Amino acid sequence: MNLDAFWQKNKRVVLGCLGGVVVFFVLLSVLTSGARERQEKARRQISAANRELREARFGPDQVRALESSLRELEASNARLAEWALPPLRDDFRLPPGKAPSQHYIELTGGLRQELVAWALRRNCEVDETLGLPAVSPTQAHQVERTLRGLDVVERVVRLAVAGGARRVERLSIAERVRRGGRKRAQALDLVPVHVEVVFEGASPTPFLRALLAEAEAGRPLGLAGLDVLEPQTRRNERRVVLDFAVGSREEALAAEEEATP
Repeated sequence: MNLDAFWQKNKRVVLGCLGGVVVFFVLLSVLTSGARERQEKARRQISAANRELREARFGPDQVRALESSLRELEASNARLAEWALPPLRDDFRLPPGKAPSQHYIELTGGLRQELVAWALRRNCEVDETLGLPAVSPTQAHQVERTLRGLDVVERVVRLAVAGGARRVERLSIAERVRRGGRKRAQALDLVPVHVEVVFEGASPTPFLRALLAEAEAGRPLGLAGLDVLEPQTRRNERRVVLDFAVGSREEALAAEEEATP
């Protein structure tokens, strides 16, 4: 067969086939090059991750050192909590075998009558609510928190009356509502307590010294804020604003364990 004649007759078809072959190999080269780059990048990432894992590995000595540091921190936290957080007296603890709500109603009702009457006999008016919430708590953990705050309120009222106060007012025990979910609990689950003490014609110094003496004697009140306002000349009075942080390290740890999945 004459190749020249074949070429002249079929050159368009041959050139089209050759062009298709060239385009195919060009596309194949581009695609293969991109795959090689991605493969090389993945290989580098895997190597870097392996190096990090090898470097982050702790030996037995390092693990023992970290465990020792953890024990020291836990002991330090316990000491700080003992120095700062108010101890809960037995009368304010939930007794076993008794409904928390029943114990709460009986304790708060009796204490309200006794404490307010005791203060009046000593010329001091006390907020009859004692800072208790308008709606009585029913859940055990809510009752426990409120009673912890009430324990501090009762102690502060007695110190204020003994220090010559004329009024103890604007009492509040804030019950913090725990939201749903399994978020990690805070290191301390604190309940804010607010008290304002008013002195008429008397110095608040003895009362303030009594507050400090409680802490020095190992009976802290959880004092978080103190503000002695300027004297009110017209009323011949001076107001002391107090904020307390009441809580328990053991309760916080129990809450943390409960929140851990």
